[in-house]
Amino acid sequence: MDFPDCCSLCGQPSTRRVKVSSTREIGGESIFVKIMLGFFRVPFFSAIAGRGFGQRQAVTIHLPQCKSCSRTEGKISPKYIDFGRGTMTFVVHEIFAKRVRDSLRRTK
Repeated sequence: MDFPDCCSLCGQPSTRRVKVSSTREIGGESIFVKIMLGFFRVPFFSAIAGRGFGQRQAVTIHLPQCKSCSRTEGKISPKYIDFGRGTMTFVVHEIFAKRVRDSLRRTK
């Protein structure tokens, strides 16, 4: 989707985009197990090291954020991530939300 040229946090005009990305690993050993095996140098670690990593899923989006909000608010964080559908949910400024809704209506 091509987002409107306004900051998603304050609604002011902005063409600046920031990358918001999240990944998760499915399957394999948990990070705790990987750390413990490495820390204690368990003798059988080499036997299971190759199968300790699972599949990675990533969701990435580029949202508009002005420089001012970048300084004051920091990184944009999603409120919810649905890796199955490849979507993220954000709390955004009402002006940005309205422009996105209007844009979606025009494309239907």
